[in-house]
Order: sequence, then structure tokens, then C-alpha cells
Amino acid sequence: MGEGISADAVIDGKTFTEYALFDVMGRQKRWIRPLLFAAIFSFFSLVAFSRRGTDEQAALLGWVLLAVGLLLPLVYLLSFFLSVRQKSRTMDGTEPAYTLELGEKGLTVRKEEQVLHFSWKELYAAHRLKNSICLYADARHAFLLPQSCGAKTCRAAWDMIVKNLDPEKQRDHHNKRNRKDRAQQ
Repeated sequence: MGEGISADAVIDGKTFTEYALFDVMGRQKRWIRPLLFAAIFSFFSLVAFSRRGTDEQAALLGWVLLAVGLLLPLVYLLSFFLSVRQKSRTMDGTEPAYTLELGEKGLTVRKEEQVLHFSWKELYAAHRLKNSICLYADARHAFLLPQSCGAKTCRAAWDMIVKNLDPEKQRDHHNKRNRKDRAQQ
């Protein structure tokens, strides 16, 4: 019926960074635990500071709790951002990571001799970002179709995804931003 789409996924540092930040901080919401940790330790440090007049080590305990509560989440987030930055620097966008083929039956991923196929029903989700389309095989593994494949290819791929994938599994984050920008003008 419809023609398939085939594209080499040549992923550069900018595309990887956008995906990593979206996946870990946006989709998985891994910023929540460090924030909760900081809030809990800050609360206990306030309790310790409030006992300053009655307990002689309360102020010291308050400062220790506050330092731990703020520094550990900061170290966690900083190490995440630095690892993303380091990984993105190694991705020069010259070699294809794999080849994606989208067709009426689903997604096929080819890398050298390895071939994976996912029917549309098997795919976990699809997210359209500014620089790529993320096709999730499961909750933790995604294949990227970067914009470097060409705007026409990405548009055709997204149209195919919209047509074949369950609407609850699709999220167009890029167009949401565009609609908000247009509404504000």
C-alpha cells in the first residue's frame, strides 16, 4: 500500500545530547529523586537549626545535613551532565550507528549482520523532538531517527508513525513547542 522509509541513523553530539536530556530528565523524570533527597535533608537541617538553643551540636548537625542534602544531588546531576557532554563529544556524526526501515508492518533496525524487527503494536512509544524521532522498542531502549536524514524523510517517518502507531504511544514534543511559540506571538 504505502512505500517504506529507509534511513541511516547518523547521530551527532547535538542530537545525542537532546535525546539524553529528554529521556533521562524529561521522560524518566530522574530529577525528582535528587530534588526529594535535597528537600528531605533540608527539612531535617531546619529541624536541627531550630534546636540550636537547646542542643549544643544542633547547628553543626544542621550544617552537615544541609551540605549533604544539597551537595549529593548536585554531584549526581553534575556527573550526569558531564557524562552526556563527554559522550556527545565522541559522536561526530560521520558514521551511521544503524539503519532504520519503517514500513506498513513496523520498524526494522539493521546494524551490520544484526536485524531486529518490531511490529507497530510491539513498539513501546515514539517521541518527536527538535533534532530526532525517538522510537522506543521498550521503556529503556530507543532508536533515533535524526534530522540529519533530511527533513522530508523525518516528516514522512513521523506521518507513518502517526498513521500506524497507537495514538497513546505518540508524543510530538517539537510541534507542541512550535504551537506555544505561535500562540505567544
